[in-house]
Amino acid sequence: MTENLGIRIENETIVSDSTKPVYVALTGDQVALTDIRIRDI
Repeated sequence: MTENLGIRIENETIVSDSTKPVYVALTGDQVALTDIRIRDI
């Protein structure tokens, strides 16, 4: 979740088949991506 100037965005992804590796790429143009958390349930 992120909030900036009153705008809040939250993203949650649930992977149902956890037998295969999951690859993730995060990019930001003219922004700083910070406080990224990965939780293994």
